[in-house]
Amino acid sequence: IRDAYLDWHVADGRLLLRQSRPGIVNTSFELIGTTPGTFRVPPARSWSSLRPDDVQRGYPTELTVLPLGEASPDSYRATPDELFDRGTRHYEAGDLDDAMAALGPLYERFQGLFDDRTEAKLAEMMLTLSIRAGDAARTVVFFESLTEHDPAHFLTLDEVVAIGRAYRDLGDHERAELELERALADADRMGLQTVSSRARQNLGAGLGAAGEFERAGEMLRTVIDESIAQGNVRFAGWTQIYLAHVEFASGR
Repeated sequence: IRDAYLDWHVADGRLLLRQSRPGIVNTSFELIGTTPGTFRVPPARSWSSLRPDDVQRGYPTELTVLPLGEASPDSYRATPDELFDRGTRHYEAGDLDDAMAALGPLYERFQGLFDDRTEAKLAEMMLTLSIRAGDAARTVVFFESLTEHDPAHFLTLDEVVAIGRAYRDLGDHERAELELERALADADRMGLQTVSSRARQNLGAGLGAAGEFERAGEMLRTVIDESIAQGNVRFAGWTQIYLAHVEFASGR
């Protein structure tokens, strides 16, 4: 069983699953046969315990079980876990083309399959690959996925600029600002100062990339002052680099 489930068990011929989050999920399972032959498999049915009238059905299929020693004529299909592990290894080794070949189909076919931590890692890798490929639409998709699953993730200046450029290319500056402000609001609500500072830094740099130089400067100067007051001189220094980039872009 693969999906975001807290647990599962079999009772009265039914598979009972408890989701770890509300909303729509993709569910996959493996059916294993032990008796050689070809069998007709009826459609799988699923329904909500809270809404018994909400019934979903799959598609009928056939299951062929080969005798021992007989080779299968089917080509091998990697599982989601295998695609994720393969893509991660290529990504960490710097083989970005091979990483994209594994992770791209994983996102397209199995979106929402993993837990938040794995979804965040997938979004992080795909964001880097999308920026590298100059794919504005995918850059936006994976930036928003990353802010959803890991609002504390640190974005480099180059990444923020690339994300701002992607929104600009798609003609949607307001959406970029809303996403960054949402991450900031989440951090403030949770009382996470480090996360809040990173979100403010990202928002300031994002505003600069969208041409909102005055607001960007105000935001970044606030982050610098707060970081110095908290004794986080290193973070203040990084933010100063962001501010210098904004000021240079504004012609100051």
